[in-house]
Amino acid sequence: MVEELEQAGSMDRGLSRRRLMKGAAWSVPAVAMAAAAPAAVASGCEGGTITISADATGAGTGVVTIPACATAIAFTVIGGAGGNAAQFAGHGARVTGTIVPTGQAMALSLVAGQGGWGRGWPLADYGAPPQGYGAGGLGGSRTLDGVATNDSGAGGAGSAILLAGSPLVVAGGGGGASNAQASFFGPSGGPLEAQSTASAAAGGNAGPSPLNGADGSAAYLPISGKEGSGTAGGGRSAAGAVPGDGGTATGDFTKTPGNGGAGTVGGTGITVPGDSGATSGGGGGGYAGGGSGAVVSEFDDHPGAPNGGMYFGAGGGGGAGSSYVDTALAAGAVASAGNRSQSSIPGNGNLGGGHGSVTITWS
Repeated sequence: MVEELEQAGSMDRGLSRRRLMKGAAWSVPAVAMAAAAPAAVASGCEGGTITISADATGAGTGVVTIPACATAIAFTVIGGAGGNAAQFAGHGARVTGTIVPTGQAMALSLVAGQGGWGRGWPLADYGAPPQGYGAGGLGGSRTLDGVATNDSGAGGAGSAILLAGSPLVVAGGGGGASNAQASFFGPSGGPLEAQSTASAAAGGNAGPSPLNGADGSAAYLPISGKEGSGTAGGGRSAAGAVPGDGGTATGDFTKTPGNGGAGTVGGTGITVPGDSGATSGGGGGGYAGGGSGAVVSEFDDHPGAPNGGMYFGAGGGGGAGSSYVDTALAAGAVASAGNRSQSSIPGNGNLGGGHGSVTITWS
């Protein structure tokens, strides 16, 4: 379903815009932009400002034609943040700068990326990757109380300005955060017979030097003579046009590597079958996509425990997507947008990542 919006603003601020609903295909943004609604041409030489934003229903898209008489064109492009889980996700990037006027009318296509889904968001409503210029990778999922849900955070999608179908400016999306599960058991009121620890991991921030996702970890505590440990590596951030690799897992437990980014799209987080609860964060989208985190997981046989043993594990956070400025036609500076959810206690029911936006101003 596509919702057509009316032309926004006065004649000097012409914009024809439509919003892609959840589930729409935006894995190859440059191709999809060919289907955008026709541009509304700005009239006269008055200045104007246009802002489009993504929301939970879809990416924001639009086409605006800057008049030939414009002498100054400025932009702010913000990528979607990753979704929180048991740790905080990564921020999207903010790219600010100017486009060189050409003396001719300039049709610019705008794409504002969605923020990543957070832990606890149901797959029935949020089972498609966040959309934008380079979709964010979904985080790992699990079933809670009979409902399939996002368990680790999805990566945020990238946002962009395109000229003739090619990216002029791209702001990368932040990596999604991961979840972990620790277990213990022993007789009521008695000493522990077995115990494990596990830590979740943060997603990587997009920005001038996009960050890898943080590492998660899991370990046996030395009870009843059992010991062991493992590390779930965070997804690698994208570097320029090169997508990030998936995280690597090391140690004594079952090891599942993360998925690398693919083109502009972030890597999908890992879901380990069973009840371990070990999942990893998805990579952020952008000029190139970040990788997802790895997972370490284990089932430890203990006859006295519920289900005959205990599950535990940990996942790594997702890496950030990269940003871009075409320096032949524009000049810009890249920073962190600071737009992830600031929930004080990450976990079930937390907000997803802050959505992206694109603002164009001309005079």
